[in-house]
Amino acid sequence: MKRYILSLVILHLTLYSAVAQPASWFPKGVGGGGALFSPSINPANDNEYYIACDMSELFHTTDFGFSYSQLNYSQFIGGHNSRMCFTSTPNLLFNISYPDPAQVAIPVKSIDNGATWTPLAGNPDATSDVYTLHVDYADPTKIIISSFSNIYFSSTGGTTFTSIHTCINNGAGNILGGVFFDGMNIYIGTNDGVLVSSNGGTSWSTATITGIPVTQAIFSFAGAKVGGTTRFFCVTGTAANMYVGLQGSDYNGFMAGVYSCDFGSTQWLAKMSGITVGTDYPMFVDMAENDINTAYLAGSNSSSNPNIMKTINGGGAWTHVFNTVNNQNIITGWSGYQGDKDWSWGECPFGFDVSSTNKMK
Repeated sequence: MKRYILSLVILHLTLYSAVAQPASWFPKGVGGGGALFSPSINPANDNEYYIACDMSELFHTTDFGFSYSQLNYSQFIGGHNSRMCFTSTPNLLFNISYPDPAQVAIPVKSIDNGATWTPLAGNPDATSDVYTLHVDYADPTKIIISSFSNIYFSSTGGTTFTSIHTCINNGAGNILGGVFFDGMNIYIGTNDGVLVSSNGGTSWSTATITGIPVTQAIFSFAGAKVGGTTRFFCVTGTAANMYVGLQGSDYNGFMAGVYSCDFGSTQWLAKMSGITVGTDYPMFVDMAENDINTAYLAGSNSSSNPNIMKTINGGGAWTHVFNTVNNQNIITGWSGYQGDKDWSWGECPFGFDVSSTNKMK
């Protein structure tokens, strides 16, 4: 059975007074109100993932969503960009926390599998929000973070950082759509192009890849490698309408194109077969890093329903795989087709993740 993760708006529950109040309450699954963001699947155990809430929780499951726990709020405060970064080092995790009272998003790490958290010592600007954080799973000394204006790289596990890119457009800022780590090769998909390092982050350049019109820019980016082929996918939006902090709820008419590129070919190729413009509104793309032919798109559609599409032939054709009518291949609670709240309540993903080691999750 195919299973996917996407972040949907969760109903705010209100408890009304009753004649007889229960003596105690017990948590049952994800709750607490708000919307869910930034899911992340453990590459070493694809039944484990974290998902963040804009009401400060960070939820954790080890059975692919059948049950959840929460990180201790006194140690970690979740938010839109609290995407868990797993590593091959036992118990070492990285994330973005929103600690009170400053409410500035900062990069943090845990060396005890999430029980306690400390800020990264090399954070280059502790007064500004960190919007994205990516860590090389195989080599967690390599870390990439982005602020509104700059992208920074660390080769010391976060002890020090160096600025590797400043945004071209101060109005849009740095939209970092994804990172693909491949040993000494590192690729960062941004609204200013694909940043590349072939020496483990010592030096960087912007790849010369044509094919995307200048009126468009990368919003979401993913990569994979099999043998000698490194393949990228991206979703683009209209450059003039893009900015740091743009959310999945802005899906209506957002997509400008879907493209793929085999690195070295210097050409983005449009991959729109099966995508109906004006009906399908993808915003996110992701893929397993060990399969160059399978990729997924996530967004919404003209019926305000969540929309997941899949290709198994390198973008040659996309098909719908999240079948909302009758909840055909979906397990839901009170939401979903003809539930207490229909799919239009959840409406769209606020984040999307595919296991980097398993294209089926």
